[in-house]
Amino acid sequence: MERITFSAGQYIFRQGDTSERAYIIESGYVEFLRENDEHSVKLTTSGPGDIFGEMGLIDEKPRSASARAVGTIVLTSIYQEEFVETLFESPERAMKFLGVFFERLRQLTSRVNQNELDSIQCLSSNTNSKEHRVTFFPANRIEYPNIPKEGIVILDFPFRVGRQSTRSERFSVNVNDLFIDDREPYNISKNHLSIERDGDDYKLIDRGSFHGTIVNGKILGGKRNEGQCILEKSKNKIILGKKDSPYHFFVEIE
Repeated sequence: MERITFSAGQYIFRQGDTSERAYIIESGYVEFLRENDEHSVKLTTSGPGDIFGEMGLIDEKPRSASARAVGTIVLTSIYQEEFVETLFESPERAMKFLGVFFERLRQLTSRVNQNELDSIQCLSSNTNSKEHRVTFFPANRIEYPNIPKEGIVILDFPFRVGRQSTRSERFSVNVNDLFIDDREPYNISKNHLSIERDGDDYKLIDRGSFHGTIVNGKILGGKRNEGQCILEKSKNKIILGKKDSPYHFFVEIE
């Protein structure tokens, strides 16, 4: 593995480049762009601890988007051969990469079933174009050690939420930005939901949780099915798990 530093505005790779390695962000932020002729559209941003370019560990197909440094960044790169060695020599480290692969598979499955998923909506799409402040915070008096009382302002999308693995599950394949402790019988699945930006809208996607997610009174997912809905441009009530689950949250879009 190699540590590489990029300056602000430098490209890690360009759309159409050959895939040959993946990257771990050690510090700083990377933005991803879809480029067409002289125009570019920002897709998303990733920060410290995130992995990107992982398909380079599987094939050498052209990159589907460009990756560019936002400020000075430090990355660790890993080639296909190094990844295969990691699978045998450091399986715990390799699980982080495998978790990203499984997350990509979940997203692909969600897109394949898009027509079915679009029929489950909480609100029709809002065409008003502007930046919004999106905050995730508890809706009841339960205190969470990793969630401040004022909530978490979501800056990077997708924002993924799931259950904190136990010691016996330390090799579990889960990719989350927020881990929430839960105890048996579990309400929260290890990969439970994600909040994503879709143009001018924000949507919540149940990532195939066992008990589902209740959004503004509507049930998404459950019994290992998926579902999604457009979130209201106000305060959205979210319940992780069954109706009697104690895990109640708000997602406020201002």
